[in-house]
Amino acid sequence: MTEQVKRIARRFREEVVTNGDIALIDELLAPNFHYYGPPSLGPGPLDREGLKHLLAAYKHAFPDLHETIGDQLVDGDRVVQMTTSRGTFTGEMMGMSPTGKAYEISGIDVFRVVEGQIVELRVMFDSLGMVRQTGMTIG
Repeated sequence: MTEQVKRIARRFREEVVTNGDIALIDELLAPNFHYYGPPSLGPGPLDREGLKHLLAAYKHAFPDLHETIGDQLVDGDRVVQMTTSRGTFTGEMMGMSPTGKAYEISGIDVFRVVEGQIVELRVMFDSLGMVRQTGMTIG
């Protein structure tokens, strides 16, 4: 079980987020999935469809988005993993015009995996660092 849940968490970050394979969400995420992100992203939680829209918006704004996975720790059906995210703000996002500036930030994911699918994902990352590095303006 340990290696299986690690592999599922890794696939989400590498294949869905970095490679932009949004269709894979239907395989990896359970129908009753919930995503909880930083409060700066707005009210939550998001379901599978909401997360698809959020990730598509990120890939549009940061087409070179790349996620690197650090340590992964497993406790039963939960995987905690450290991440480093890099990208360049070259596409509009949430009404903000691109600046062409790059960012690199750290984050942490907490996945809950049941019967081979992610049922819950809690994500925290340095959203303020991202805003500062990319020159985003928040109205």
